[in-house]
Amino acid sequence: MTLEEAFLLDTLRCRFKYLREEFGLTKQEASQHLDVPLADYLLYEDGETLPDVLTILHASALYKVSVDYLLGQTETPTRDF
Repeated sequence: MTLEEAFLLDTLRCRFKYLREEFGLTKQEASQHLDVPLADYLLYEDGETLPDVLTILHASALYKVSVDYLLGQTETPTRDF
């Protein structure tokens, strides 16, 4: 695993957990909203695997944040349209 991949895994892990808690969702509820099995969602929050592109897009819509924020490219969560 490269340093960049490790950084991305950790960033997504932190952002998924932080946003889920901010929205008051359980892990089960988050997995249902994102339409992924709970086992997969747990791997995302544990930083064990990367979500696919569609899951990242769904998370962006669910939490009303930019994909750039989820991926750690910006610290500003809002989407600019």
